[in-house]
Amino acid sequence: MIAQREYFQLIYISAAVPGFDELELPALLAVAGPNNKALSITVMPLYHNHSSIQVLTGPKELVDGFEQI
Repeated sequence: MIAQREYFQLIYISAAVPGFDELELPALLAVAGPNNKALSITVMPLYHNHSSIQVLTGPKELVDGFEQI
């Protein structure tokens, strides 16, 4: 029998740090993607005009750790 895990979502909004260039986004996502996959976390980032909203989904114990972002 496969153990069931509870999955949770965390939705947060943030602003880019001064000097952040949105052309850096593809490189940032290229690094974050494999790291998130290894942790069984999915992320849906939306970015516009130096603001972002992200939806994290994953095991409770991991998503809870992101509350200090």
